[in-house]
Amino acid sequence: MAKRKKKNSQIRMVVAILAIAATVMVAFDGLKSGEYVAKGYELAFGADLLSLGETSLAKLNFNVFAFAGYFLPLVAAIIIFVVKGKVGALASALCLIGASVVLIILPGLVEVEYAIVGPKLTWDFSWGILVSIGLSALAGIGALYESFLELK
Repeated sequence: MAKRKKKNSQIRMVVAILAIAATVMVAFDGLKSGEYVAKGYELAFGADLLSLGETSLAKLNFNVFAFAGYFLPLVAAIIIFVVKGKVGALASALCLIGASVVLIILPGLVEVEYAIVGPKLTWDFSWGILVSIGLSALAGIGALYESFLELK
């Protein structure tokens, strides 16, 4: 019994570390369009892409999907330690897998707001968002494994 409890604690720790690392990826490259590369925090919170003095000609607005995709892993890391048992592991797994799915569909959900008229940008994945997707998915698999260990 003590051996299983120690193993569960180690799995929870690994899941939390992977989830926090996925959240940290918000500081790195997220999506790219041509030569422009948007950081994860720019996608989530918004940024000016082109400005002329005080006037913003092109900008990214706050995107709830990018925010959820980057910060659900942090919520999952908190849940897996606060809520014990299979419920906490399952809730954490749902948050992590949901974050991965949201980040995968994110290029179709990011739009640039223009002051006048501008081209529709097509977004491609950059390395930072791919690492975040992988870390979230891996942590989600670990949390699912943890929940199945709780069933025994």
